[in-house]
Amino acid sequence: MTLDKKITLIFDYDLTLTEDWQQVPYLKENFKAIRKEYDGKKVKHPKTGEEITLSIKEPGDYFQLSDLWATPHNGVGYVMQMIYDAKKGIIKNFNEKTLKNAGSKVQLSPGLPRFFKELRKEWNGKCELNYFIVSVGLVSLIEGSSIVKSGEIREVFATPLFDIENFWQGKKQDSFNAMADVVSPFNKTAYAIEIAKGGRKNLDKLLKHRDYSCDYRNILCFGDGSSDISQFAYLRRKGAWIAGVYKHDSVEAYDRIRTNKLIQDRAHAILPRDYRKDSDLWTYTNQTIDARLKRRCGFDPELVDMYRKKKIRNLEAKSLVKNHIAKCSYCSNLMDIKFVQPDNKED
Repeated sequence: MTLDKKITLIFDYDLTLTEDWQQVPYLKENFKAIRKEYDGKKVKHPKTGEEITLSIKEPGDYFQLSDLWATPHNGVGYVMQMIYDAKKGIIKNFNEKTLKNAGSKVQLSPGLPRFFKELRKEWNGKCELNYFIVSVGLVSLIEGSSIVKSGEIREVFATPLFDIENFWQGKKQDSFNAMADVVSPFNKTAYAIEIAKGGRKNLDKLLKHRDYSCDYRNILCFGDGSSDISQFAYLRRKGAWIAGVYKHDSVEAYDRIRTNKLIQDRAHAILPRDYRKDSDLWTYTNQTIDARLKRRCGFDPELVDMYRKKKIRNLEAKSLVKNHIAKCSYCSNLMDIKFVQPDNKED
């Protein structure tokens, strides 16, 4: 199909396609040993020297360990902590099979994985849909989910683990002890560029528009915002549609994302993460795909984004963009943000 008929959907994973962190089922299997090792342990903060008493009461508290010594939520620290604990024998069976099995136990958001097949059926013959997952999580955990097993996801970009010791000894992969690559919140943007350009080999190349794998304006990106801000900002500037999602039946989660200015400044919609047919997310996704396919405007979306952020200094250029937006319904919609509450009422 031609470039203008290709629609790309990029999804974060944790708390975007799932109702909990992907690591939780695996941590639950090892929680007794984790708690025995770390709960109540006194350590000195590596930067401040302050003495801290660790409190590990549930699996999710495990991330506090790497937050002490690594940059919080950087996508690297928690993996190194897991490798360290696997080497010490605190966590067991840190391997492909066990992680995939644990990944299959992660609770998915309502409507998944059916959403992907149903959306493809909805647009069959009208456009080409391609789905990608870009996550700071682990490839093995994500590949264990029924979402990936459904065969609908074109590619998963996440941190791949490796058995470097057995590799150099010429033995088969057994237990993970290294990262082969890493996905962090900031470099998620690089993977979005890779998707648009059709592979890592083209990442630093200057391509003509016709040589792209997909048009940025035909990208729909979904995330909860915890690791998506940089990617949201880049893709919105390029003309993509951005959806911030939250737990579908939680007023607290809605209020939290509703007041998060970092997400507000970058999203076109704040939606409950409910992927069932005829949900608000389903409706807005289909409306957005339809608008992209019917687009006739060739105006540069980066100029629209600069105008929205009040970053155009030249008065003549500013007036040009302002006048265009006033006349163009497609570009005027790029200025808006929709808030959908848990009770399905729209602000």
